[in-house]
Amino acid sequence: MGKGLRQFIFFIALIALFIVAGKFFNFDQEQSRQFFARQPFALSSVVFVALYVVGTFFIWFGPKDILRVVSLFVFGVTWSTFLVYIGESLNMVVLFWFSRRLGRPFIEQHARGKIKQLKEAASDTSGLVIFFMKFYPVVPFRFLDLGYGLTGISFAKYAIISLIASPVRLYVIQFFLDLMIRFGLALSGDVSSFMQKYMDFVDYFIASPGLMRPLMAYTFSAFIFFATLLIRSHLRRTKRSEI
Repeated sequence: MGKGLRQFIFFIALIALFIVAGKFFNFDQEQSRQFFARQPFALSSVVFVALYVVGTFFIWFGPKDILRVVSLFVFGVTWSTFLVYIGESLNMVVLFWFSRRLGRPFIEQHARGKIKQLKEAASDTSGLVIFFMKFYPVVPFRFLDLGYGLTGISFAKYAIISLIASPVRLYVIQFFLDLMIRFGLALSGDVSSFMQKYMDFVDYFIASPGLMRPLMAYTFSAFIFFATLLIRSHLRRTKRSEI
């Protein structure tokens, strides 16, 4: 068994372990909120980022969402977005190199017949494509970081685009989480109660053009951006076929 294969098996085993770990991990939201609230602001910010990076690297489902909710109670929308941004940026570095060091060697060894095509695809990976997937909540950051780590794209290119594109997406998510908490949509309850809260939530947006317009612009821009990428990709394929 070659070194590349051993690393790849270890890589897949760790991913499976991280996924399974979330089923047995219990992260109490109320206790976490009380813990952060008792600490000095600067210390709680540092501890939050550390927990976010360590917890969400080893446990893939659960802690990230809980920590984001807790951060809203303790830090508010703006500061929690900043802290989550730092945590996601550090996660991006860790996950990208985790994937590249353990998974990339196997890809290079066992895709010899297609390696040229893979390298061409990686070199053609447009910064606009990465920006689109980082700017809009289409694909989870974790899977993007792992996936691009397996390609031949340079880390500098991926990191710079990620750092530029992700803040808006993170702010939108934190803002909506905060609204859902305020309207009780993040809490469990009967169907009729949930529907009433949901209608109150919709009415709030309709009655708030200052919120509705930016949301519509953000959503509409995603469709325009995606259509532009499809047209651009089609034109490039057509041009290649003519050569």
